Amino acid sequence: MANESYQQVIDLIFDGNIDRLLEIKNLREILKDKDSKGCTVLIAVAKVSCPHKRYSRCIEHILKLGADPAAVDCNGDTAAHVAARCGNLRILALLPFEAKFLTNGENCTPLMEAVRNCRFRCAKHLLHLFRQKRYFHRKKELLNIRNKKGKTALALAKDSHHNGNIVQEMVEIISNEAKLSLSVGDPTAADVNGETSLHFAALRSKMHAVKLLVEEGVPVNISDSEGQTPVMWAATSPSQVASTVLTMHGWLICVIMAHGNNGKIVVPDGKELQIKEIVDQFNSYHCSALQHKPKVFIIQACRGERMDVQRPTDSGPSGDSSYSPVESDILIFYSATEGYASYRGNTEEEVSPFIQTLCKVITEYHRTEHLADMLTIVNRRLKETPIESAQGVVACYAVPQIVSQLSKKLYL
Repeated sequence: MANESYQQVIDLIFDGNIDRLLEIKNLREILKDKDSKGCTVLIAVAKVSCPHKRYSRCIEHILKLGADPAAVDCNGDTAAHVAARCGNLRILALLPFEAKFLTNGENCTPLMEAVRNCRFRCAKHLLHLFRQKRYFHRKKELLNIRNKKGKTALALAKDSHHNGNIVQEMVEIISNEAKLSLSVGDPTAADVNGETSLHFAALRSKMHAVKLLVEEGVPVNISDSEGQTPVMWAATSPSQVASTVLTMHGWLICVIMAHGNNGKIVVPDGKELQIKEIVDQFNSYHCSALQHKPKVFIIQACRGERMDVQRPTDSGPSGDSSYSPVESDILIFYSATEGYASYRGNTEEEVSPFIQTLCKVITEYHRTEHLADMLTIVNRRLKETPIESAQGVVACYAVPQIVSQLSKKLYL
């Protein structure tokens, strides 16, 4: 049963007091407590429409510690139901996909709650999730869920008796999304041979079809059962129009994890390679196909032997003397600043804090943030997190460094 500590945690989250929240030792246990109405901390803090600006960081923290998005109160409501009902988009956006379409005691989804309570932004967020390739196939199933009265979210929107432009717009969006969801084929779908509509459009040099399919999210490099991509199919066409369109899309990402020092990495045979030499292989002079396309290099390697045992300042890195890209559209993300060691896990199997944090941030923010902003979040998290040295004595700080000459925002 909930106690004084339970209420203290809720108050801290409402106030956006992440610093005090981080100091609570038994927070994992408190997150499992429920009040007299069956509300966990996560459900309780969803009951606010205009949260503090640091509220999101508090929610991220408790989710990381194991706050259960599937937990229900006495009415069968999850945090997503409460958030959608109250218009709390901040917490709704942070919850995992599956938690956003659970049903409550009335067999209502959070989308239905958002519609019934005229929470336009929450409804729009939930509907727009289906534009992502990985969730596209769930559209028909989840939008056809009916409550105990036999109503879908679309039916509830049409039956709304509220007045105002926002409701009219909500009904229109839900109607349009639902119609598309239930009647339009998935442009990324493939036949039994793994061949997509983009393969055939490329083969027949249907330029407008190729452009439309790429804009709808069909991967340019998707392979059929024989490993052939649309670009390869386009190469066999008498007309090269489709090839031109397809080669305009795409970008390069290269991840290097190795021992290193002073701008070099050590390869398995013991030889040393200059990082600059590797990057130069992909500039416009050596690789014209990548001209004007983003080229991202993520490098987990030492760049010296010094350890940063003090908390770094808030100012960002001023540059990198070991490599200054002369071409545009290149970004290099080093796991350490020049002259400093890069920290690995305590065992060979353990992932480095740099790679671990990078993966978590991309997983959390790839839908809303562009790459440069996500890397800044990685920097901030690592700067705030001390790492024990190999001897377990000195608390060190990993300070990654971003060297960017991207000319556009890059979304994954």
